[in-house]
Amino acid sequence: MTVNIMSNYKIFSVISIGQTLSYCISLLRNIMVARLLGPENFGIASTFLLLISFLEMLSNFSVEKLIVQSKSGNIPLFQATTQSVQLYRGAFLSLLLFLLSGPASMFFHNENALWAYRIIAVSPMIRAFLHLDIKRYHRNSRFLADIVTEFSSQVVTTIVAVLLCLYFKDYSAMVWAIITQSCILTLVSHIYSSRRFRVALHKKYIVEIMRFGWPLMFNGFLLFFIFQGDRAAVGRFYDMTVLGSYAV
Repeated sequence: MTVNIMSNYKIFSVISIGQTLSYCISLLRNIMVARLLGPENFGIASTFLLLISFLEMLSNFSVEKLIVQSKSGNIPLFQATTQSVQLYRGAFLSLLLFLLSGPASMFFHNENALWAYRIIAVSPMIRAFLHLDIKRYHRNSRFLADIVTEFSSQVVTTIVAVLLCLYFKDYSAMVWAIITQSCILTLVSHIYSSRRFRVALHKKYIVEIMRFGWPLMFNGFLLFFIFQGDRAAVGRFYDMTVLGSYAV
């Protein structure tokens, strides 16, 4: 009993420290970027994240959670199927982001930034290659690989974002920072994986993924408006300077 309590405490401590460090770095990055770019450019950059967040939450099947909870989660074919679904979703999101770049730029009155909305469309496709082994490890209470993956992506992205802000001095810095974070996250997940990255489609597992994921997709739609709806409204009805200040 005492051993289990100590083991759970150790796991809780590792997860808490990892998440706290990642959130702190993310907060620090936002403050530094906002200071370097100013409210207007930071406001424009915020609309990129809003658009990506909206589409990701609207199409989230939460396969990274299912691979931990499912009885089949440790089966290689199941993992390959979840990674296939993840790839199809990433391709769909990238295409949808590209198609919505025009309407999104008009919605936020940022027609001059149309090119940026189009370029960030590659970000979901890059993330779609994330190796789900780092999530599968959770089944055995192994969280370090996932924590290191997230933490390293936050650190590298912060350094790159600051350097890009100093060089470009406008919102374009965040376009490349967003893409950089997707690249680092995906790359490190492959470094810490033990299985070869495979894709496959198995009807039984696809049905399980859909049954698990569709209620969470609806939930994600509601959560976006609860947590991000105010920023979207500010971006629509006020200028980017106001949104930038509000987003910070």
